Amino acid sequence: WRIMIQCAAVILLMWQTGLFDIGIFLLFVTFIFVVGMINAFNFMDGINGITALYSLAIIASLYFINQFIIPFIESEYFVSIIASLLAFSFFNVRKKAKAFAGDVGSVSIAFIISFLLIKLMIQTQSAVWILLLSIYGIDAVCTICFRIIRRENIFNAHRSHFYQFLANEMNFKHVAVSSVYASVQLILNFIIIYSYVNHQIYIPLVCFFALIISYLISRFILEGKTKLLIRY
Repeated sequence: WRIMIQCAAVILLMWQTGLFDIGIFLLFVTFIFVVGMINAFNFMDGINGITALYSLAIIASLYFINQFIIPFIESEYFVSIIASLLAFSFFNVRKKAKAFAGDVGSVSIAFIISFLLIKLMIQTQSAVWILLLSIYGIDAVCTICFRIIRRENIFNAHRSHFYQFLANEMNFKHVAVSSVYASVQLILNFIIIYSYVNHQIYIPLVCFFALIISYLISRFILEGKTKLLIRY
């Protein structure tokens, strides 16, 4: 029921943004991307502060783009989103959280971000803005790949994301790990914005692949080949 409702919501989102005119193939790719992104946000919501801070980093970047680069939606739309995230952060970004996003919160903010990203990509006719989700994308996709290599059922619950390893096994503070994820994404986002304005799209692509390499090297050093590829 859950995935059916998500699919129906994504279809309505694509209808709302006028995507039904882009062709069957691109429509299908967009559909898979948005459904995958929504679920990735849900999977990544596993420690205090990560959903709040990461979402704030993305929304702040989109607000900056809307205000100073190219308007793609009414500015007032961001006010309620940022206010909600700040209020949630007050109760969540702490050692002992008093509130959690849960499935409803993480899926909802992912849906909102998907809507904004699609609006931006339509307005600019550029897919480079997908990289605004790079950090979550790298951790989510690479973790799925490792689980497939280990012949695990990727639909079963697990605790094998890198951020979970850092927080739960390396005993780094949750807020510290969340802050690193959000900060790295925010830095990359402004590189993307700078590159877009100066027509140097290759720069964020180079940064993206550098992040993938750094991520993989870090995981193999800290977790080890056996744990990543054979058993977890």
